[in-house]
Amino acid sequence: KRDVAGWPGIGMLARVVGTLFIERNRRRAALHRDVIAERLAEGRSLILFPEGTSSDGSAVLPFKSTLFAVAECRPDVAVRPVSIVYTGINGRPMEPAWRPLVAWYGDMTLGPHLWAFLGLEGVSVEVTFHPPVRSAPGLTRKDLARLCHEAVAGAVGRRITTPPEQGWKETDR
Repeated sequence: KRDVAGWPGIGMLARVVGTLFIERNRRRAALHRDVIAERLAEGRSLILFPEGTSSDGSAVLPFKSTLFAVAECRPDVAVRPVSIVYTGINGRPMEPAWRPLVAWYGDMTLGPHLWAFLGLEGVSVEVTFHPPVRSAPGLTRKDLARLCHEAVAGAVGRRITTPPEQGWKETDR
């Protein structure tokens, strides 16, 4: 989001890697769509976070379809949904009560949260790259957002509901 550009340290790092800072209002949606289309036309890849906010990771929030609007004007666009699930802390399977240790959301203050996170011995993360969803004639941005959400939410839901003894291996540390 646009606010991150002004954050000390993090804003600078985000600019260095070419972050597109999004203003969350409908008036800017067409501009963001056009900038995303330009970057794709240059052959660049983009990472979008379509939830529009963060949560504790116990469920996937609805996707904002605005970021998928470029697919309505570019029939060659492929979107690769990715699921990210924190699966353990300090060598132990993730417990629901520990989610605030890894997820930054709500009114948490970033500095103290980051300090506590960095103090953990280790955090296990499972990243799943789902098959690409391709834009096609008749497929709207809302359809694309729904298809991607279904892939991500399904994988996250299955992973966080797997009992630790079934989903956790010693090699996951």
